[in-house]
Amino acid sequence: MSVRTDKSCRFGIPQLEWDSMVLCARDLLQAAAQDRRTITYGELSAVATELRLSARSAGLMALLDEAARPLDECTGTIMATLVVRKDTGRPGEGYFAWMSGQGKDLIDHEALWRTEAERVWAAFAAD
Repeated sequence: MSVRTDKSCRFGIPQLEWDSMVLCARDLLQAAAQDRRTITYGELSAVATELRLSARSAGLMALLDEAARPLDECTGTIMATLVVRKDTGRPGEGYFAWMSGQGKDLIDHEALWRTEAERVWAAFAAD
């Protein structure tokens, strides 16, 4: 196991701050799933406002990936499904490109997104 030091950085952000942002983002994703709602890229970037990760930055996508991965592995879902554009209420094109790489059928983006969102929400439904 490697030890991270304060001097290591991710996207110019000290590792300890990055790790804290990942946990906040994970909490935000989990709350959205439990509440059967989506969050915008802007809402996700709000966990990193002081550190200047914009809604369209590679840093934010890395943050989303790192925050979602343990939840994805635990539930067998794709948490990024719940992160949407403010103007469309749907994930951005990067999401669909990534889904294509996962072997998902992209004939109907809307149907794919709705199916995946329902899977996430079902995984977090109260028993």
